[in-house]
Amino acid sequence: MINHAALLAHDILSRSEWLLGIEHVHGPQAVLLGEDDVVLVCLLRDGAPYIEPFLRHHFALGVPHVALLDNNSTDDSIERAARFDNVTILKSARPYKYARYLFKDYLVRRFGGTAW
Repeated sequence: MINHAALLAHDILSRSEWLLGIEHVHGPQAVLLGEDDVVLVCLLRDGAPYIEPFLRHHFALGVPHVALLDNNSTDDSIERAARFDNVTILKSARPYKYARYLFKDYLVRRFGGTAW
């Protein structure tokens, strides 16, 4: 049986990726989480000095997976975050000023699922 809701959701995410110019850089493209799991989604730009302590802190709190959307970093933020296996990194060059709400909505729709 065809799950039309799932097809619609996939179509919306695919169109959002195209519209926002989102590219997958590192980590799993899909994450299976239970209803009681927490996923951390975060926008990132030039956070190299902070990204590793930020990720370690949240993993220590019990967050099983982090999804980062890098927006035009000029430092080595992506490379530092890619050292962690349970991090998915996406990137987009679209201007934050115009796409900030779309970026956030995209991350929640793609990685939120039924998790917190």
